[in-house]
Amino acid sequence: MTLLSGLFLFSAGGAVAATKSASKAPDLTFYGPVIDTCSHWTESKDDTARKIYGAAVLGELSGLENMCRLAKSGSLPFPCTGKKIQNAGQFAVSVANTCKTNPTHTIAEVTFVVWKWIATHDASKEASKKAKPAAKK
Repeated sequence: MTLLSGLFLFSAGGAVAATKSASKAPDLTFYGPVIDTCSHWTESKDDTARKIYGAAVLGELSGLENMCRLAKSGSLPFPCTGKKIQNAGQFAVSVANTCKTNPTHTIAEVTFVVWKWIATHDASKEASKKAKPAAKK
């Protein structure tokens, strides 16, 4: 599984674009709706199905976060987010938006990539770089 290009996360400071590197994700096992491709979620006309996919993304997020809390420091082949994710709904929206631009990837893959991106980037610093400097008086 490769890191997706064109990833966008929405933080309090606005949209933050991710890098376009081609990192390899570890071989993780996923079950349930997240093994479907993103197009199943983003193109679904069924409101119930969309809610199920959103709930499955939050389930994967919970699993990743708990795996990190239980693992010994440095024992995982990827970084953890710590307490960077403070709004799970916002996280699910970021995954959905990334799925729209990557319809052939699995929902699990996109969820992991968004989660990993948060773990390796400081969104507040990224947002402040994009902020316009205050006008001098």
